[in-house]
Amino acid sequence: MLTPLRRSSNKKKNKVVVIDGPNVARKHGKKSNFSVRGIHIAHEYFSKMGYETISFVPEHYVSRKATQSANGKSTLMDFLPMADNITLLNKLVDDGLVVLTPPQDYDDSYMIQYAKLHNALIVTNDRLWDFIEKQPAHKRKSETKWIRTHCISYTFIKDTFMPNPDFNIPLLQSSAVPEEESKAHPELNEENSSSSSSSLRSQSEEDLSSTLQSVNIMNQG
Repeated sequence: MLTPLRRSSNKKKNKVVVIDGPNVARKHGKKSNFSVRGIHIAHEYFSKMGYETISFVPEHYVSRKATQSANGKSTLMDFLPMADNITLLNKLVDDGLVVLTPPQDYDDSYMIQYAKLHNALIVTNDRLWDFIEKQPAHKRKSETKWIRTHCISYTFIKDTFMPNPDFNIPLLQSSAVPEEESKAHPELNEENSSSSSSSLRSQSEEDLSSTLQSVNIMNQG
């Protein structure tokens, strides 16, 4: 049974993970199927870590008109699978977790632009060479570097989502480490513990300062 996903209620601004919807769906569906469940599982994984999640999916995976190219031949879109669970996909759209991009547009451009605006991580196995090659020559090196340091590869073991164990995924201060993530990335517990200690020290210093000010006011009186 799938767990309903909700936007984090944390008042602090959460870090963002952008999920490459078609890439994740086709991976979970073993390339022949567009598995909406796969997208949901990936969202659930990062949501439990405290991240805001969003994914981009071209509209033609949801609805498609029968079209032909000018010469009467089929187009690439005609050979792409439709989403296997339109109801669940529409639910993710309604919940603000999936954004549908215009079918004629290049969805990776939306995904990467959004990730840059939020300095987000991107979940994809796509090396995104086609996007890089579209960039002006003087920008390709910097674009490649940004993409390589912000993209997380992954796999599925049945319905278990597993991001690249060698990628150091930053953990939110306010989030709890999932048990399986704690075992796979023990450094996350250390980072969380260090952040908590730092926060406590800062709070203690503020309390001490407040107390001293109160004493000075009383002495002056």
